[in-house]
Amino acid sequence: MAKVRQNRINSQMQTVLAEAIQKELQDPRLDGAIVSVLKADVSADLSHAKIYVSIFGTDEKKAFNAILNSVPFLRKIVAKKVQLRIVPQLHFILDKSIDHASNINSILNKIKKDDEDKNS
Repeated sequence: MAKVRQNRINSQMQTVLAEAIQKELQDPRLDGAIVSVLKADVSADLSHAKIYVSIFGTDEKKAFNAILNSVPFLRKIVAKKVQLRIVPQLHFILDKSIDHASNINSILNKIKKDDEDKNS
């Protein structure tokens, strides 16, 4: 039963944070950035939450620093919109798995093209 509640909280946190980052953060370092909240992982005791984000369209490092600087503001939003007795500490993690997958895909396409050139 506890796992069901934890999954529900993860889903709520992901939705609330994605909306808050997109609509409520007014940081110029986020101009032109597309920020996706890929996953929220709240600890069993609800004291900490790892938030995995992916950033496209601008300087990734500057945009990620803008999000890190906004943690207190984002935590207040979570406190208002997610009904929890304890508001978890937010720990943002920059997820590069999409970049990694894209890199692997381009390598595979290059290998495929080289094979087609050899067979022609």
